[in-house]
Amino acid sequence: MIASALSLLVIGGWCLATGSALHARPGRRGAGDPRFAGADPLSPAIEVAAGLVLFHLLLQTLAITGLGWGRPTLLAALAVTLALAAGCGGFAQVIEIGRRVGSTSWSRWDLGSLAAIIGFAVAAFTLRSTISDFVYHWGLKAKRYVEVSGLDLDFLARPENAYTHPDYPHLFPELYASVALLAGAWTVPVLMLGSAPFLALIWWLARCSLLGRLENRTAALASAGICCGVGSFSIGYFAAGGTDLPFAFGMILGAALLLRDRVEDGLAVGTTAAFLAVTKIEGLPCAAILIALFIVRQRRRLLAGGSLPAMLRLVAVAAPVAVVGGWWLVQVNRYGLFQPGNTGAFRLDQFAEIGAGAWWSLTREAWVGLPFLLVLLPWLVWRRTTRWLGLLIALQGAFYAWSYFTTPFDPWLLVITTMPRLLLHLMPALLVGIFVALANQEAK
Repeated sequence: MIASALSLLVIGGWCLATGSALHARPGRRGAGDPRFAGADPLSPAIEVAAGLVLFHLLLQTLAITGLGWGRPTLLAALAVTLALAAGCGGFAQVIEIGRRVGSTSWSRWDLGSLAAIIGFAVAAFTLRSTISDFVYHWGLKAKRYVEVSGLDLDFLARPENAYTHPDYPHLFPELYASVALLAGAWTVPVLMLGSAPFLALIWWLARCSLLGRLENRTAALASAGICCGVGSFSIGYFAAGGTDLPFAFGMILGAALLLRDRVEDGLAVGTTAAFLAVTKIEGLPCAAILIALFIVRQRRRLLAGGSLPAMLRLVAVAAPVAVVGGWWLVQVNRYGLFQPGNTGAFRLDQFAEIGAGAWWSLTREAWVGLPFLLVLLPWLVWRRTTRWLGLLIALQGAFYAWSYFTTPFDPWLLVITTMPRLLLHLMPALLVGIFVALANQEAK
């Protein structure tokens, strides 16, 4: 178990360092550089997302080249890329992240957030909150990858394995398999523990998004409420080992980037979209929505300064998703992994069944009524300060609704088995948007 925990820490540290190197600005030489004084408060979350995308690309490269994921190969690949990251300022950025977190002014309300994160971590580690999808989906594929020390698309392509969702992206099975391969053991409690940092990141993003808009203690209280709400659902509805909490992290990160309205966030938006695309099959539409909203909002600034700078800015936004999403589509098409049950003809006559399933989902005890706040979504779209965040949530929610109306399966059963978890994708960003809107009542 100790070896597995160390492996998890090694991979987490690698992701943070390489993601930091990707987003390091030229000229940064170390944490003592005065230019670090204006460090981005969202940087820990941005760099984790970027590092996870790079980890996915690293493992896909090892699979493509035939090197496989054996322990010697993984250790060598991690060491070489970590050395490159260090040369690009990755460790200096990590030091700065630690400095920023350590210098944050904490409130007693942050103890509530810490309690929620620890509570979820304990529930995850003790297997109290393990999602069934880990057994039949994510973990099953990861265990197969451990057995063959690499990606096994032929295994996924077998008709009898259709229940494993073979057309889903590979990031989390890759992570689980890598921890096990490095440790030499398949230790489920440690793998479940890997879900807890995503709750911590959701809390951090909520806090950073509200600071400056609310008084410090009020921002801490509001972010604690968000963390406790999301944490209690994650415990009660068995989110550990799944990808819904990481997807919610990607959504709130995209929402936070849209909220602050900076054209310099193009690469951050692009890597966030890429993270969404490699997390779940729903991630590619969400990535397209996020990128489209950013480009539409920043179109004048993106196109300023001539054609070459404009092209480079657009490439920074779109390239990460084009790479990971394009390669995923190639794999899905080459091996015939796309499942015919993913979509069908639009059927409005399924409205009653979908509505009944939606009501059941909205009233789940684990959600304590929070999803009913979705009725405020038109208000968020109407308000100038939260319009783009609201559009991200509304369009992704509309995609989910469309998928229910086009399913060839029993729509009621599909809704009650998926909707409570899909709401998790939307709720953290929605709650942040509501608090931001309340804090800016004078702005229309």
